[in-house]
Amino acid sequence: MLIDKLHESLTGGGSEAGMSYWSTAAACGKRALLDKRKALSGDRLKHYDVGSVYHKLHELWRLGDHVELEIDKLPAELTTPEMVEAIRLFNGWRVFWPKDYWGRTLAVEQEVAVTLLNEKVTARPDLVVDITEEDLPRIKSRVELPGPGRYIIDFKTAAGENDPLVYSESLQAVWYCNAWKEATGEQCEGIIFDIIYKHPRRKDRSITEESFGAVFASAYGRHVADIQGLVEQGRDNVMRAKAYNLGNRAECVRWSPYKAITCPYFGGVCEGP
Repeated sequence: MLIDKLHESLTGGGSEAGMSYWSTAAACGKRALLDKRKALSGDRLKHYDVGSVYHKLHELWRLGDHVELEIDKLPAELTTPEMVEAIRLFNGWRVFWPKDYWGRTLAVEQEVAVTLLNEKVTARPDLVVDITEEDLPRIKSRVELPGPGRYIIDFKTAAGENDPLVYSESLQAVWYCNAWKEATGEQCEGIIFDIIYKHPRRKDRSITEESFGAVFASAYGRHVADIQGLVEQGRDNVMRAKAYNLGNRAECVRWSPYKAITCPYFGGVCEGP
């Protein structure tokens, strides 16, 4: 059943050495450890957000599972609001773009690992593709590329349009292509962020071509050493959390322009052993 494939993939697909882990650890080592404990708990998809389920639907579909035929058969008691929204977005993507829109697929969620500061640091690109001259005119309608070559595709969900720098200067933009080259010896031209907008506050939430965006970030001029400081800070924070059961109080509550964002463990298990 699709629900079982999603559950197995989501509970088993994370990595304590991935960039998400290290960026969390660099902010708060205790939260990184609690996230790991939660992921290993097998809590039947309840702690997975829309983006996680959306990614896994793409992954299963691209690996040959007939996801589109099983979606309507999901048991109601196991279909969370997050899953319903992820399915809506996934179905919307399939309406507008064929599976091979970004070119010939070379790898789907293939993990590669690099050692930095004696720590394992991994990358798991959503897609690695080869884009040819024949593909470029089709792709140009969404994003301008420097030419044919090997590219990494990263699927994103967003509430609405963001500054392109949010993507082009992200950790994934710095890390994925470099990790792929370090581990495989293959040069990528860059990473393409394929974005679908949720527009949660709109009355009409129909998915149209305007619901999609794309941002390209070149692989050139970026280096593996750019994230060594983040890994070093994350390692020190996790060691502190293990030794003294201490996190980073500055990360308990963060402020956005519209609201306070509390750590999911604030006032709960974080206070315990």
